[in-house]
Amino acid sequence: MVLQICQDRMGNAKSRQGYELAAEFATLTQDRMEGGYGFPDLPLNGAKPLLPQPPEEDFVPPTQPEPDNTVGRLSKKFLEGKADEVSIGNLSAGRYDTVGRSVEQFRDFCGATTKIEEINGQQLFGYHA
Repeated sequence: MVLQICQDRMGNAKSRQGYELAAEFATLTQDRMEGGYGFPDLPLNGAKPLLPQPPEEDFVPPTQPEPDNTVGRLSKKFLEGKADEVSIGNLSAGRYDTVGRSVEQFRDFCGATTKIEEINGQQLFGYHA
């Protein structure tokens, strides 16, 4: 009986959210039927009236922080990775110094706050000129 009511109420739930809503509705339906509470539009014989429920607060999903994809942030991350390679012996200190100077020079040319998506062929051509 509960399953039939859920199918009538929810229809065919095709999405994950639809399945979750149908499962929640089935649980609420079962709880209400076991407790003798009826639905406003589907009264059960001898059922108590449905108790009013306070409205739920609007759910605001947590926002994912935007990835920091600026030239300055990514160059710092890159150089930190190279420093780790030096510490374990996979990269010499001299090579790290050369790579670091080149990366810093590119960062200064493009601007540390420039987003990676904003770099285009003209800027790269200007850097190499």
